Amino acid sequence: MENISSAAKNIIRGVLVLFFLIMAAGLAFYRGDMEGFQSFALGLLLGSGLSCILVLMMEHSIKQKLESAEAGSKRVNIGYFTRHILVAAVVLAAIFMEPINHWGTVAGLASLKLAAYRIRFSFLKKQ
Repeated sequence: MENISSAAKNIIRGVLVLFFLIMAAGLAFYRGDMEGFQSFALGLLLGSGLSCILVLMMEHSIKQKLESAEAGSKRVNIGYFTRHILVAAVVLAAIFMEPINHWGTVAGLASLKLAAYRIRFSFLKKQ
């Protein structure tokens, strides 16, 4: 964890905060339907976990791109396509696998964008 940038750490923290907030909202929504809540929680865990992995993959891709630019290399980075294929595979798995709620998965994946926007807006306030 020492070689992870502070921006990546802040985004991961934001994803985790949103995970707990969405989990609390899901608990309120599914009060009385424990099976539905478990399905939602499993999807949310899957989506939020993938969001954290995507942050690390993006940071790795950015570091590789910067290193290759400094060396003057024109190397193609396939991380972009890998991340999108991974997201599509997880969403499709959530849709077709019965115990995983696909809305929970999408909410977990959306938390990455919300956490990144939060970091962006807090950065603008400091200037």
